[in-house]
Formats: sequence, structure tokens, C-alpha cells
Amino acid sequence: MNEFEEKVKDCRKQVRQIYNSVVGESKKATDVNQIFNQIKFINPQRAINDISFLREGKGLTVSRKFDKSSLEAFSKIEERIYDYLLNAFDPDLCLSNFVRVIKQADFPSIWYNEFTDENFLNIFLQLCERSQLVIDLFAEDKILRESFLSRDFLIEATPIDIKNIRLKNILFRLAVQLAIKLIEPATASEVLSDTIKEKIKSSSEEFSTKKNWKNDYLIIVLGSTGTGTMTFASDVDLIFAVRNSSKYESIQKDFQELLGNLKKELSPFTVDCRLRPEGTSSQLVWDFEKYIEYLNNRARIWELQSFLKASFVCGNKKLFNLLSESFQQRVSRLSEKEVLNGINEIRSKSLSSFPVELNLVDLKKNPGGLSDIEYIAHFYLLSTTESGDASIGNAIPEILRHLSTQWNNKKVSNELADNYIFIKNLEIFNQLAFSSTSSKISDDGNKYDKLARFMEFENGAALKKELNSVLQFDRETFSAIIPKK
Repeated sequence: MNEFEEKVKDCRKQVRQIYNSVVGESKKATDVNQIFNQIKFINPQRAINDISFLREGKGLTVSRKFDKSSLEAFSKIEERIYDYLLNAFDPDLCLSNFVRVIKQADFPSIWYNEFTDENFLNIFLQLCERSQLVIDLFAEDKILRESFLSRDFLIEATPIDIKNIRLKNILFRLAVQLAIKLIEPATASEVLSDTIKEKIKSSSEEFSTKKNWKNDYLIIVLGSTGTGTMTFASDVDLIFAVRNSSKYESIQKDFQELLGNLKKELSPFTVDCRLRPEGTSSQLVWDFEKYIEYLNNRARIWELQSFLKASFVCGNKKLFNLLSESFQQRVSRLSEKEVLNGINEIRSKSLSSFPVELNLVDLKKNPGGLSDIEYIAHFYLLSTTESGDASIGNAIPEILRHLSTQWNNKKVSNELADNYIFIKNLEIFNQLAFSSTSSKISDDGNKYDKLARFMEFENGAALKKELNSVLQFDRETFSAIIPKK
């Protein structure tokens, strides 16, 4: 009898455990659903479909039936996802980007299991909400998704990494680090610029090893790459020059091949040589002596401005030094009137003018934008002989800080430097947040609100007010220093 009673007790205990388990799971599901219902989605039905896909692989146009391990793994992180979305600025976007990444995953359970690390899950959700650029890179590249799971993005890029790791991986790492505020925009720009230059150098030196012109060539990079201020949407502008080029019959063909190699190596950035003397209609490789002659006699003011952003990449460094000396000789012969006329001419051609209804601001070309600050710095460099040579390849803020020691108004120079950094940061964050490929930003209030979070402003209205103030100061300063003809 006692044995029978013991068996009954055991049975009751098991039944109670099963009951408690069912009720407990039901209660947990109820609690999770209650949190979900509190999230302020703009499109609740789409959010339900997205969650259905993440949980089971259902709910989208193309359904995938997830295995048991995926279902169990997701149940462990579901409540944490809802807790994040509850306080998210844009829960709809965050959730849809989450889906976009998991759609590409071969094994969703691997991702879900990794996300049981709460800090890692939180980082991923921040990226889904804050950076469309990161998500776009994720979506198109399996290697990057695997790299993300390995936490490579937490590691600072070393010189060895820069040389050996694929450019897109470095780009991705910098975008992630910037989005979660591990680095500042200036750091991202500098590392990206250094990476591009190192890739050009290593590819070119390897290519030239067996060429008979290997001691006579020079490769220069211009623009933001040359000054270490690249953004995620910068172009890479190169100049190729070869001493005694007539000695080498296949020189144009060789550099066409090299340029093709560099375009592949530096993807997704655009690589060209459009700033070479006489533009894209001229030969790709310039004879060095003719380049010296051109710079000394025919180069226009805007071309001299371009050379102020030049940086030696590889080849014969002595040739670059000679070129810099020739540049300085040309600058020493310029009159202030020539510089003023040249800057006003290029500015009038490049100023951005959009119809009001488009509600766009071009951070580079709008009056008071980045270009106007560059023009002010370049005016002083090209009209003051002792300044130009020391400033070749330096960033605009560095130039302005240096010039502040020579100006009558040090405060104005430093404020221009600060304004340049402010606008440049806004440009980079706009690219990061919206995967923009230009320097234009929308006047949309919601977008300003999102950018305000990156720029650490109270809200979008405060950020917009500051931008307008900065642009006005820059416009007025430009007009005072560089009057129209």
C-alpha cells in the first residue's frame, strides 16, 4: 500500500510540474505580448509580420520554416528585443532591419544564440535602428555578417590590418564603431584615408616590381583622401606621372591596367584620375617634366587648390618633392587679384542651388558650407607665399588653426575650423544614418531628430538651428574676406 501511495505522489508531482510549466510558459508568453503591445509602431501589422518571421520564418512574401533550435533560441531573446523596441526612437525601422539581416542568414539559430549575450544583442539592435549604411553592407556581404558574429568590429584597426584585411571589412568596422560611438568621425576619416593610401601603395608597388619604369613613377592622391578627411562616400582622385615617359612604350597601357586593379581593390569607392592636367580628355599618365611645366605656367587656380590637398602615395619621393617646389614657385608669382578671381569663378560654377520644394541642404556646396571654408583657407595659402608649401596635404581645420597665428582675428579663424568640423561630422553621420552617397541632407524633421542623437543635440530643431547659424557665419565671413569681382 505504501508503495502505491508513493507512486501516486510521484505521479501527482509530475502532473503538477507539467501544469506549472504550461501555466508558466503561458504567463511568460502573455507578459511578452503585453510588452509588444506597448511598443509604439507606426505600422503595427508589419511589425507583427516581422516578428512572425523572426520567430518562425513566416509572415513575409518568401517564408522559411525555422527549425526547432531557431524557435527555442529566439524565445530566449524575444523579451529583450521588445524591451529595446519599447524605448527605441524608430522601432519599425529597427525591426525591419533585423528581419533583413536574418533573411540572409543560413542558420538563424546561430545568430539567436549569439544574441543571448545581452550586450551583443543591444549593439546589434542599435545598428538596426541607427545605421542604414551598416545594414546595407550586412545585406550584401556574407563575409561581413560572419565577421560581425566574431566581434571583429570591437578591435581597433592596426597597420597590419590595414594592409591585409579587405577594404570593405575596414569600412564596415569603422561604420559599426562610429554608430555605437566607440570612435569619433575624425578618427574614422583618418583611418579610412590611411587604409586607402596603403592599399594603393601595396598594389602599385607589387605591380611595378617587374616594370622597367619602377624607379621613375609617381602616384599622388588628391582630395579628402590626401588630407585624411574621407567620408563614407568620398571619391579617390589620383594623378600618375612618369619621368622620361617616352622611354617606356607601354606606359599608358601599364597604368590603364594598374588603374583597373585599383578600382577593384578599392571597391566600393569610385577611383578616377579626373583631376589630372587638362582633365579626363588628356592622357592618363603625364610625363613628369611636362607636369612641372603645366603646373608652373598653365594650371588654373582651382587646380592649384587641388594640389593643396595632394599627398604622396608611392613611387619616387624625390619627384614629389620637386613637384612641391615647383608648385610653391608658381604660388609665389600669384597676385591676390588672380587668386580672388579664380576662387570666385570656381565658386560661382559649383554653388548648389535647389528648388525650395526639394528641401535639401548641400553641406558642401551651399553658401557657407564646407567649400566656402576651404576657399577662405585656400585664399590665404595661395596669396601668402610662406604658407602654401607647409600646408600641402593638411586638413582644413589644421590649416585654419595654423593661419590663426597670422590673422588679425584669431577668433574667426578658430571658429571657421570648428564650423568645418561640425559640418563634416554632420555629413558623415548623415551618410551613416541614411546610407546617403552625397553631401545633401533632407529638411525632414524626423531625419534631423535622428541626426541630433548622433551629434548629441537635444532634438532636431536644435541641430537645425545650429546648422543655420554656422552656415550664416561662414557666408558672412566668406563675403568679408573674398568679395565678388
